[in-house]
Amino acid sequence: MFADEGIHCYASMNTVYMISEKLENYTCMVNLGSAGRLHKAKNMIKLMLCNPDVVVWMTLLHTCRIHGNVEMGEHIDKGVLKLEPENSADFLLLSNMYAAAANRDLMRMVNG
Repeated sequence: MFADEGIHCYASMNTVYMISEKLENYTCMVNLGSAGRLHKAKNMIKLMLCNPDVVVWMTLLHTCRIHGNVEMGEHIDKGVLKLEPENSADFLLLSNMYAAAANRDLMRMVNG
């Protein structure tokens, strides 16, 4: 519900209020991935009128961790490393994602 409201507000920024998008607006839209809209968030990055910064990529990486999308997370991590190779926060998010995925697999083996 909140995600739909956010998308509506974002869409009306330019068309109704004539407000140009800024990097911070894109970051907020990418954060909608937390509401389970990972692919929409990833597509938002492709449609950006400016180059995504490390905050945009880390936001999407965080949403990948939340939803356990390891494959997308690995792809996103490459974007983070290109921008900031010394950034260790992406390593922490990615390692947490791997740990969570392994725990799910172990749980399936035990229960299954």
